[in-house]
Amino acid sequence: MLLFIFITHTAHVPFTTVATGKLPVYIDAWVEAIQTTNPNTSVHIIADECQVELEEKEVKFHNFTLLKTLRKARLWNYQFQKYYLHHSRNKPQFIMFCVQRFYALYSFMLLNNYNQAWFFDSDISIVSTLPTSTSEIYTLKQSWGTSYATKFTLAGLHKFNEFTSRFYTRALSQIQTDILNHGTSYPRFFDAYEKRNSVVWKSLSNWREFNAVEFSDMHLFRTYSVSNRVVDFELSKTAALGLVSVKKLFCNACRINITDLIVLARETPLLGVHFQGRRKFLMPEFVKHYVAQYAP
Repeated sequence: MLLFIFITHTAHVPFTTVATGKLPVYIDAWVEAIQTTNPNTSVHIIADECQVELEEKEVKFHNFTLLKTLRKARLWNYQFQKYYLHHSRNKPQFIMFCVQRFYALYSFMLLNNYNQAWFFDSDISIVSTLPTSTSEIYTLKQSWGTSYATKFTLAGLHKFNEFTSRFYTRALSQIQTDILNHGTSYPRFFDAYEKRNSVVWKSLSNWREFNAVEFSDMHLFRTYSVSNRVVDFELSKTAALGLVSVKKLFCNACRINITDLIVLARETPLLGVHFQGRRKFLMPEFVKHYVAQYAP
């Protein structure tokens, strides 16, 4: 399982990613892109391992045991794990980690006296200077309401973690309403799950009234965004500013023209490119050519 929070430091705002397991092969490309487009930043990686080559580039590593360092993070993690109800095609451990990483991020910020921090998934390549914001939570828009690229204040992250840790402790009727309103419809999800894993299927039998909806960390963020009205989205009337997903731009990853993608990143007000799914392997090539030809 690989998930990251990169904390870099721009004008006293760090950038982060959190990971468990081995560091991905494209981690070097991520670091190179952020250090090229946002110079004078410090990059922090919260992970189970470190990489000497990146340490030589002044990348700072922190262990994921941060999740257990502070009492508050431990409490959030305990509540979330105890009451979590799985409702996704991905494994429960994967979805839970997607939420738990924000508890580790909070510990990192508090212990290192950071009042603000940028968070990025590790498959997002930053291609421009990041904007500033005074909002408690400020996210680059890709699809409505995701935490893939988000700046948190310490207070904003505290509120978000309070929300996620208690989400499943509420009445089932309240949980059901939020899942129906903010989850993603996936009609054949449970048919596929039944064939793949009958144990999981049986454990979800009490949720049949909304078993065509998938719910994950992304949807938790969406639910929080809507219910609390605190998230500031980076928008553009041209719908270009923010993140662009390679997965959505190109149906077949093998046919992607890296040159065209670089031109798109340079000539439109993009802030980042999200290499989702199997497109992750394209990030190193993209960064190599982007840095060489178009870096500021």
